[in-house]
Amino acid sequence: MKLKNLQMITKIPVITDICEVCLHDYNRGMNQKELFNLVSTKIDMNAKSNECLWYLSWIGISYTLWKYNIQFESFLSVLKDQVLHFDMHKCIVTESLDLSDCVDEIKNEIKYILSESNSNPSKLKPFVLTNNSWNKWDVYCIELDQELVDDEQYYGKWILFQKVDEFPFLNDILPVVYSKICDSSSIPTTIEEYNKLEYIQVFSNFYDERLFPFDGRKSIVEQLKEKETKYYPTDEFGYLPIYRIAIWKIKKNYPTKLHYLSNFPQPVLPANEYIHNDGKETTFYLWMRLYNQLIMLYKNYNLRMNKIYGSDFQRRVTSMDLIDVMKKVNKLK
Repeated sequence: MKLKNLQMITKIPVITDICEVCLHDYNRGMNQKELFNLVSTKIDMNAKSNECLWYLSWIGISYTLWKYNIQFESFLSVLKDQVLHFDMHKCIVTESLDLSDCVDEIKNEIKYILSESNSNPSKLKPFVLTNNSWNKWDVYCIELDQELVDDEQYYGKWILFQKVDEFPFLNDILPVVYSKICDSSSIPTTIEEYNKLEYIQVFSNFYDERLFPFDGRKSIVEQLKEKETKYYPTDEFGYLPIYRIAIWKIKKNYPTKLHYLSNFPQPVLPANEYIHNDGKETTFYLWMRLYNQLIMLYKNYNLRMNKIYGSDFQRRVTSMDLIDVMKKVNKLK
């Protein structure tokens, strides 16, 4: 049965926001009781003065939970005991949405959800929208094979991912991770063993890139002076090494061979890591392409195979480069 009217209700902006908050907190581990209390509060805050919108909000969130196979018995009771008894003919226009011609269809669709939920309780299983259910410092590992990488010399190697942060992207929350590489004989069982493994570097910034981005609310001169005094560790070539990436999960390409290893809190972080000034600029990768990319990055930066490390390209950038240029054009005094 196509539930087109319930889907239409979820497109009301206020209800869309409530549904997104609900899914986000569910994926962060919130149980049904906590979720119900959160949604009740959100609906009361956003629709308290509009009776019609209050009922429509409960319809929208219940439909969303049902669509994603999330257990929601508490929400069903609201549908059954309150929403079905509400006279929706009062909702002639709500947020430019005309319901006057589809009241019966809406109630039939609600009844369908109720009947499906009662007759197929096994259908109501947890659903994880993204892998942001990882806890901070969780470590996952996967063995590389011919299905994941093209370079056969890396077959049998293991890639480790440790979540250190989260990155909002579209409607998802992506895990921000460090990655490491090791042999099967070196898979860590303790934090000490984990600390001995090499981080995979994913990029190198030129030293003058530390000065960006600029905040439009402050003068460029003021920001240059401020950033000039801040210490930025570099590698032996004068570059700013980057190690963190965000990983975007596409459901069809989720890595089923990924194994949970352990939770290693407060590991030794890369000593010369560069994190962007605004803390928001993060490169993200798709799972389906990640492993070949990581091997390429490992060769380029860890093994110094990138041309930026060659004698014809080496460039030691000092804190004077951009500052000196601006002095010459009388922009900085």
